[in-house]
Amino acid sequence: MSFQINYAASARIGWSDLLYMNLENIKIGHSELTDSLFIYRHGKDPELALDKRPAERDVFTALIRHMMHESPKGSERTVTIGDKQYLIRVTPV
Repeated sequence: MSFQINYAASARIGWSDLLYMNLENIKIGHSELTDSLFIYRHGKDPELALDKRPAERDVFTALIRHMMHESPKGSERTVTIGDKQYLIRVTPV
């Protein structure tokens, strides 16, 4: 899945944009082109970014803090996405 940025829409804010300024319209995305994570805000089309910023450090920091909470030696979780399962393991180096 690739995302586009509508720079013209992000440069101006109108009343219709205010309808889309809530947490439901802010998502975390992955760019296949740059292989990076980002946070983006979208309007009616969830695949069209009105604006975005890098988020890789934020995502990994939150994940590690969450998984290391009260687990000084690390922890692991099984995550199900669709019909596939993934093992995420975090340990200090």
